[in-house]
Amino acid sequence: MAVDNAMAVDNKNMKRKERLIDCPTLVQGSETWLRTREKMNGTGSRYAAMIGVDSDCSRGRAWRIVQKKEKVEPNWMMWFGNWHEDDVADVYARLVPEVDHLEEYGFKEDESLRGEKPHERHGASIDRIVVNKDGTRRALEIKCRLTGAPRVETPLKHAIQMMGHMSAYGFTSCDYICWNTEDDTYVVERLEWSQKAWDLIAERIRFFDQFVDKPPPRMKRGEKDEVVAYLNKHLVYSSVPLYE
Repeated sequence: MAVDNAMAVDNKNMKRKERLIDCPTLVQGSETWLRTREKMNGTGSRYAAMIGVDSDCSRGRAWRIVQKKEKVEPNWMMWFGNWHEDDVADVYARLVPEVDHLEEYGFKEDESLRGEKPHERHGASIDRIVVNKDGTRRALEIKCRLTGAPRVETPLKHAIQMMGHMSAYGFTSCDYICWNTEDDTYVVERLEWSQKAWDLIAERIRFFDQFVDKPPPRMKRGEKDEVVAYLNKHLVYSSVPLYE
């Protein structure tokens, strides 16, 4: 659902408790957080590439990055997203009436993906944990879109990342908010847990993990389309109730 920024900022009925509950955390960007991520074969943001469905990064390149044969340097778009993450989180809290407050959390390993070998470890860096007024919790993924057509829905690679969040933290839903900077609008959408979708994602992550000394084979003709079609069929989205 696309939301006009004027409504997000000016609606006087929107309220948020400015409260942050302490929780065990690895602060994103800290030395401990970076060292912990380095021990992981993959993190949520890399899952789509690892399973071969990221249009911006091939599975072969993902392997080179994991094996430290290619270094990914932060670019200006990444920095922009980091700079404005708090602002977009605040807009989300103002838009969604069921939100009580947001908690910050840095990194959590996904025990369900841990294999027998040391490199078979994965985790998720979550942007925020949403604590609702009824005490329930969910994950929150925050994005900023700087170039290209404004987003109107959650891209598949971000949905896969959000499934990784839910698997690592045990949540049953994850909200997505993206700020379209070109027209100053927001997309807000909810992804529900899907065991069928996650089973395929986890299976393909474990397949990727098998390749250490050589890259995974090229995908078969039509394989990517089949994976995308299966995930699109089984991923479950729902609308997020917003202030009127």
